[in-house]
Amino acid sequence: MNDKIVDIYQTDHRAFLIKFYAPWCHHCQELEPAWTQVAQQLSTIDPNIIVGRIDCTRYSSATSHFQIKGFPTIIYINRDKKVEYRGDRSVSEIVDFALRITGPPLRYLSNCDRLQEFTGNGHRPVFINFGPTGDGNFTKLSQTRQAYDWFYRSMLICDGFEAGIYVLKGDNIIKRFDPTIEPLENWVLQERFSQFNKFTPNVLSMAIQLKKLLVIAIVNEYRQTNRIIDDDNLAFQRLMETIANTYPNQHRKYLFGWSSDHLTMNSIVMHTIQPVPNLIVLNSTTIQYYLFEDGTKTKDGKSFRPSQSSIVQWLDDIIYRPNTVKALGGDGYHHRFYRAIYDLISFFINLWLGNPTLTLFVICVPSAFLSVLIYLMCCSEWLGVENEEDEFEDEVNEDEEVENEDDNNHEKIE
Repeated sequence: MNDKIVDIYQTDHRAFLIKFYAPWCHHCQELEPAWTQVAQQLSTIDPNIIVGRIDCTRYSSATSHFQIKGFPTIIYINRDKKVEYRGDRSVSEIVDFALRITGPPLRYLSNCDRLQEFTGNGHRPVFINFGPTGDGNFTKLSQTRQAYDWFYRSMLICDGFEAGIYVLKGDNIIKRFDPTIEPLENWVLQERFSQFNKFTPNVLSMAIQLKKLLVIAIVNEYRQTNRIIDDDNLAFQRLMETIANTYPNQHRKYLFGWSSDHLTMNSIVMHTIQPVPNLIVLNSTTIQYYLFEDGTKTKDGKSFRPSQSSIVQWLDDIIYRPNTVKALGGDGYHHRFYRAIYDLISFFINLWLGNPTLTLFVICVPSAFLSVLIYLMCCSEWLGVENEEDEFEDEVNEDEEVENEDDNNHEKIE
């Protein structure tokens, strides 16, 4: 795609899902294999969604029109709406977003057979308003949160349900909204997460706003294929998913998930987390964290395989016996300063690993400019002082010569 998209989308009946990128961007290069699969899947599911990409270094008009400020940026565009995607950069999540944002914000459930699909393994949470009388707040919420969640309206009351609002999650988890406990919007924000979530930076940012304890399993993953690297990591991820689905979390103290984003996780704890897989609990209110250390090392001495009972006991201690576990980190001024320094160093290290040439350009050019500036500011004054001293000495010598000439003339007259 090119700059012509600025004129095309405003009159075209089709929708466009566009990736704005820069050729030198490392994250853009990592996204490319997934983006190709997104284009293939959407062309089969809905041919009216055109998937494309725009090189922001070549097409400045489109970049300026859509106000692109970072790379990569994914935007859904049609003549009625423009929505930026802020979720996980996986094929399934991007496709789900495109299909959700294409249709109406509130969809109607035609039959009850689809409920089995919503409660199937791995399906995103779905909010449904059952009954002949709809809830006005539910309708309004579906319009403001279409980019993030699925909302359905059912005139039918299916078996096992009553008139009201429900959330359906994977693994046959069904919860009903109780208006006497909290407002609908708060309930949706709490229940929009699955039992076991992938904590990407964007998802983590939204989860922190809930002020919960975030249980994060840290694993290694192939970024281009989104596959767990080895058996140890896969076994640990499955163990934590089992705990997430069985832990008695009736007070919603914990939100469970996993992450392969080591850069973000290391930034939270301000050091490199080893070994991996590993487990931390982040207090999203205080930004303190608990690092699980009661694991049994494997033969290689690098990874560990803690038991389910030891993890559950540790989670219980954090809630009910906080004095028995040590909280680290925080959000004080000295923590923020140290985290900023750590993030800056990590940024340049990762920039160097991704693009050494760009790193040299980013570091050397400003350093050279700064060196010249400092030289001009400091050394020019020193040179100026030397020149002034030389001029003063010349003036003194001239005065002495004049005096000597006057003396000589005076002697001659005598």
